[in-house]
Amino acid sequence: MPLAPGETIAGYTVVRPLGSGGMGAVYLVRHPRLPRYDALKLLRSELSADPDFARRFLREADVVAGLSHRNIVSVLDRGEDDGQLWLTMQYVDGIDAEQALEGAGGLLPAERVAHIVTEVAAALDAAHRAHLIHRDVKPANILLSPAADEDDPEQVFLTDFGIAKSLESGDTRLTRTGAVVATFDYASPEQIESRSPDARSDIYSLGCVLFKLLTGRVPFPGPGVAAAIHGHLQLPPPRPTSLVPWLAPGIDDVVARAMAKDPADRFPTCRAMAAATARALADFPEPPGPPYTVLLAHTGTGPVVGPMITDSLSQQATERLVDLVRRTRFFDLPENIHEVAGRTTTGHRPRGGRPVTIEIRSGQRVGRVAADLDEARRPATLDALVDVIEHLSPTPDHPPAPATVLNDLRAAQGVIAAAQAPPAPTGAGASLGPTVREAPHPARTGAPPPVRQPPRPLPAYLSPHVTGGTGYAGTGYGPGQPVPPGGPGGPDAPRAYPGGTAPAPRRGRLLLVAMVILVLVVAAGTVWWFSRDGTPGSSGSSSASQTSSSTTPPGIPGLPAAEELPSATLVAPRSQDGNTDLYLLDTGTGSTTLRLTSAPEADTAPLLSPDRRTIAYIQKSADGRGSLRVVATDASGDRPMFETPPPGCGSVLRPAWNPVDGRQLALVCIDDGGGHSLHIVDVDGTVVRDLDVGFDVVDDVSFSHDGSTLVFWARNGSEGSALFKVPADGSGDPVQLTAGGDAEDADAVWSPDGQQIAFRRAPLDGSGESDILVMNADGSGARTLAGGPGFDQDPSWSPEGDQIAFKSNRSGPSDRDGNHLWLVRTDGSDLRQLPAGPEGADDSAPAWGPR
Repeated sequence: MPLAPGETIAGYTVVRPLGSGGMGAVYLVRHPRLPRYDALKLLRSELSADPDFARRFLREADVVAGLSHRNIVSVLDRGEDDGQLWLTMQYVDGIDAEQALEGAGGLLPAERVAHIVTEVAAALDAAHRAHLIHRDVKPANILLSPAADEDDPEQVFLTDFGIAKSLESGDTRLTRTGAVVATFDYASPEQIESRSPDARSDIYSLGCVLFKLLTGRVPFPGPGVAAAIHGHLQLPPPRPTSLVPWLAPGIDDVVARAMAKDPADRFPTCRAMAAATARALADFPEPPGPPYTVLLAHTGTGPVVGPMITDSLSQQATERLVDLVRRTRFFDLPENIHEVAGRTTTGHRPRGGRPVTIEIRSGQRVGRVAADLDEARRPATLDALVDVIEHLSPTPDHPPAPATVLNDLRAAQGVIAAAQAPPAPTGAGASLGPTVREAPHPARTGAPPPVRQPPRPLPAYLSPHVTGGTGYAGTGYGPGQPVPPGGPGGPDAPRAYPGGTAPAPRRGRLLLVAMVILVLVVAAGTVWWFSRDGTPGSSGSSSASQTSSSTTPPGIPGLPAAEELPSATLVAPRSQDGNTDLYLLDTGTGSTTLRLTSAPEADTAPLLSPDRRTIAYIQKSADGRGSLRVVATDASGDRPMFETPPPGCGSVLRPAWNPVDGRQLALVCIDDGGGHSLHIVDVDGTVVRDLDVGFDVVDDVSFSHDGSTLVFWARNGSEGSALFKVPADGSGDPVQLTAGGDAEDADAVWSPDGQQIAFRRAPLDGSGESDILVMNADGSGARTLAGGPGFDQDPSWSPEGDQIAFKSNRSGPSDRDGNHLWLVRTDGSDLRQLPAGPEGADDSAPAWGPR
């Protein structure tokens, strides 16, 4: 029975319950003799009644009581009262890391995470030096308390060594059955398999904690304990940047090493892991360099700010802007951060209190990000970036009249589009507004820069030097600034600035005018700019809006979906023992991580959805007909994609998924007479559009990155096949990209950035050989990527676009006949064969990145 306030146990008076867990409950109690409060842990009755457990518990409490470290909650006393075991511990007035994560909206600032991990690492290493392992490192066992002195950092304590085990005892069990007592979400593989853990098991668990604090998600989520067990034992460590793309990329390697399956591959100590964490989180890649042209829109709440051209700024201001772009990883962010935050949005118009859209151009690179500054899941430096843009943008001498606001919006967007040629493409690369070529960049024309007021000096709170001491860099909290509940960046975090409150925004001086034109700005400006239908100056539905509506977790509506596959995982059909099924393979090790299908029919030609949560594939019947099926990335929900196939689809070939509208596929159908036809279809089988390309045979379609164009191979009669591209909306005829003729060009697939196409070329000379080539999207510059004897085919780009996987029967390290999977970098280097499957296994066309 739970203890009520006022009850006593072992002389201690219960004040209130503090929490409960798998081993018992914890209460805040008043010491019977000293003027202090302690935390008393009361073990469950069934555990206390186990003599063997009681003996171990008392012995281990004695061992833990011998630990003395500033980051370890001290064990003060222990005993038995009315048949129940108890121990008292130092009371920490604060919250645990799990509660801090919830209070911060599911995401802690990276600097705070590094601090927490560093302090916990110090506690664990101290325990390990005392020959003690914790075995249950998790956020709920990490206590956080405000610093005693405001100039000191947050205090961090590791608690609940109640199941800690002495490394010298030779007995790692807590029950007679040897059951695992750690929390499965953070348990090491050796704990799950009931092998004897050592200090490296705590390192693994700390790696899981690091992932959770950085992303707000446990490493291997899923229904029930089985998903966690499968992940810890079989799946590669997850990448934090796949969920939080603004983190420094090196943190992926830290988590991967900390969570290595083999303890020998992990960090040697917890402190070594913590040091690597701090270095990685601060090591941001350099962004494209200036000059920048910048545009900022407060969606639905105010006018467009800018355009700002960095050529006219001081060196200090430019350096500050570039530093914020670097620490935000602006050019690597998705167009809509709300997708990463797991929020549903409509078009470019995010829901929330302070939605903004920022566009920055550097040469031919364009970064465009929609975010809500009231959303906790956002880069910690995004607010500072917005502040700097607002502060440095030119101030007009006279505010625009209401009648000209819409034209000024269009002109501002036009300057962005024309400032750094070439003009942006339509689709995913489209500008925030229409291209206005009448407003060229003055640096390109030799004309004097536009007349503008000189930029004001940077205020102190934007100075690059005000990030020091023990504060959280880039969050507005420094020495002397209180950390709000939930930590820096939390939902109730005040905007704190050294030296006082933040200066009023520039547009505050135009408040009266803004009130007059606000309705016009909202109704005519931002609605026009962010419209999703073909309004004036737009090129139809924006790709970004399609992406946000179609690939928001938990997946494409109506299809089975699971967790997003890590970028190092590809899907490949593997034939063995007379059956062909789909498997997940780790491209780093070549190991099989999961078998996806097991039907007696041949499962081939896999295709990943744009959000990497669903796999479509072709199942071949005994008569050779292909039907389209779907399965989630965790092997659940396997079923036909269409209840009723589209008309004329007696059999299908591998389709292509529209990367900006996950409900659309390009599908090649084969009718009962063997005729081929190309269609755009919905995932429910509804035909959206027929594409009459005029060829007898069509196959291997692939969408461009913006969903506007299809590439495919085709032929008439017995001619050699060539590659063609055609507008996906049916507005134009096919354009031939390769000559064909004396060679067969096939297996075309577009690169993730839309700049290149990989394909297979086989000479029609009977040699039985082919090569993987890469060419520009217009058909020029074709080059052989992986030459050499053998038949290479079915290239698939990695999600990052830096490698290509393909199947080949060329000779390799496996020294076995048949097709195996190969990887090569896109510059032709680092050609390597993935380890072959079991004896007699034959690999087929892989799916890795977009198609």
